[in-house]
Amino acid sequence: MNILNFLSAPHMGVAELRGNLSGIIRGRKTVVATERGKPAEVVLSYDVFIQLLTQLQDLTDKRMAEVVNSGVKAIRSGSKGLPAGSSLKKHLKK
Repeated sequence: MNILNFLSAPHMGVAELRGNLSGIIRGRKTVVATERGKPAEVVLSYDVFIQLLTQLQDLTDKRMAEVVNSGVKAIRSGSKGLPAGSSLKKHLKK
């Protein structure tokens, strides 16, 4: 599942979730558990959980933010920029 698709993940009540939990886990589905019709918890695969943690780590990494900001400034000033992969590897090694 694309981690950006949480809003479109199926919602189900806690009782229904209990009855389908093994199938949800085997199917590696993301499901929003609801209580009284309101989202309460999220069940997601370990892989999606790791992807989320990695993205959060990247978003909060000061060096990563500096690299991205310097690239944005360069592009705004007329530079064509560099491929992200090589630029990030170069700057993050510092």
